[in-house]
Amino acid sequence: MRRNAFPDAIHIPERTAGIRGAVYCKGFFWEEKAMIYELRVYHAMPGRLPALVDRFRKTTVRIWAKHDIRPMGFWTVDIGESTNDLYYLLQWDDLTHRERATAAFQKDAEWIAARDQSEAAGPLVASITRTLLQPTDFSKLR
Repeated sequence: MRRNAFPDAIHIPERTAGIRGAVYCKGFFWEEKAMIYELRVYHAMPGRLPALVDRFRKTTVRIWAKHDIRPMGFWTVDIGESTNDLYYLLQWDDLTHRERATAAFQKDAEWIAARDQSEAAGPLVASITRTLLQPTDFSKLR
């Protein structure tokens, strides 16, 4: 918000019902909601990480766009516990957005066909770790 744009506005820093802060101005109330971020780690089957990354690059991200699934970034491990993992971060408006978009994606015929084709020689993923993150008040991602 620009300085002096709303001279009678006050900032309400209390956190209630998932709201990080709010602005009240002459009878109007705007909520400033924090996004939810989900960190997923795909633990690839031995030797299958390149095929998994390729599936994300060529197919998954494009199909996600149809369902409002918003990836923030993808990473592979250069130095660490396992160099056979794919990390990525997703941004959600709220848990309802996550549930709706994920359900639609899982039912998408194009996704089902692409997944089946990419796993014709065997599964790409051994396991998946999912962690829902809430940004701190000093995080650049909000």
